[in-house]
Amino acid sequence: MPRFLNFDLAIASEGKSYTVQVRDAFGVGDLKETFIPPFDLAVLPAKRHDAAQWIDLARISKLKSVSQEILQAREFGTELFKRLFVGEISAAFRESRAKLQDNEHLCLRLHLPPLLAMLPWELLYDQTRSQFLALAPDLALVRYPELSSPIGRLSVDEPLHLVVILASPISEDYRPLNIERELRRIEQAVKELREQGRIILDVISGPSTLDQLRGRLSQPVHILHVLCHGDLDTQRGEGELIFEDYDSTAERINAVLFRQYLSRQRGQTKVVFLNACLSALSVDRDPLSSVGVALIDAGVSAVIAMQFELPEDAAAELTRVFYAELAMGKPIEQSLALARQHLSARYPSRLDWAIPVLFLRADDGVLFQATGSEIKPSSSIRPQRQSFELSRESVDQATIETIQVEALIAFRSKDWPRTDVVVISGNGRHARSK
Repeated sequence: MPRFLNFDLAIASEGKSYTVQVRDAFGVGDLKETFIPPFDLAVLPAKRHDAAQWIDLARISKLKSVSQEILQAREFGTELFKRLFVGEISAAFRESRAKLQDNEHLCLRLHLPPLLAMLPWELLYDQTRSQFLALAPDLALVRYPELSSPIGRLSVDEPLHLVVILASPISEDYRPLNIERELRRIEQAVKELREQGRIILDVISGPSTLDQLRGRLSQPVHILHVLCHGDLDTQRGEGELIFEDYDSTAERINAVLFRQYLSRQRGQTKVVFLNACLSALSVDRDPLSSVGVALIDAGVSAVIAMQFELPEDAAAELTRVFYAELAMGKPIEQSLALARQHLSARYPSRLDWAIPVLFLRADDGVLFQATGSEIKPSSSIRPQRQSFELSRESVDQATIETIQVEALIAFRSKDWPRTDVVVISGNGRHARSK
């Protein structure tokens, strides 16, 4: 299990100026420097809009290895990095990274004032390493909201209750969503854990989304995954989720209402994944107008939300890898970091990996550190082993390599009792487990 060491950076307002302070940092003491915003505060919304355009246009610029939009994102991220890591703080950050052992990662936790939180800090770029911090293999980047709510404990007793909300209303304002693809991704990722009885999966879909959720919240919900459209109501000053009403038309659920519903869980809900556009954004200077931050205030320990519009292909890949990594026992911050790296490699000309935001208020991101006894097969029952036969004509070198890789994955995922050894043998290319 990888070990995550925190490096907290807090930007705070002091009169008419700002400071940036190192808190609880691995390998260094407390440090404080003056923080000079990279832009005039009056133009921050415009700068965020520019970033949204780069991310959107980067999906079109596929002919060049490094598009103009990626270059703009690097320039933007470099300016953020230079203002955040100043003086002794820069040296302390590099020193902390240099001290990491093979199984250690650094969790960069950003404490941001509401006005500066609107910037896409996930684009932080270290020019000396030619590296976006959110894609660095030894780092995880999270936002740590400054709220009065207590710090939560992420780990829970098994089985975990995972509830998936799928809402795609009939509306001229919102295009239909491919909700079946999202559900299949999640089901595949947690299939083994469901078979072991370690996860119970419930699905809410169709009309009356909110009413269905109200009924389900009478039972524990440890992980809540929401696929729907998101929006900002600038007149009322809050974020919204777009659910289905009783007649399948759009029903707007504001941040305050959704927070109220989730607070009924009294801290039982540990992770919420909001696959909804703009669900990370706040309006004006009110952090609780963000759906993501509002849920943290309701007692949820970790919320993944989107700060821009995420296309469906990238959303499906993000869901696929995040839950697959989480199901293997990875901490939530690492699961998202690996999902970001996957998006970057799969769509190298795009910036979709920077859209998710992880809000985290927990001592660590380990979810599957069960406090109860692990579910194991009875000693009197030997696990059923898998065997299969392949004809000579159907087996080529690529197939053999695939079987070898799948056997290795089974071994690494501790599923070896069910697939002990895969052997390719005999004139008929008989593949079996021994």
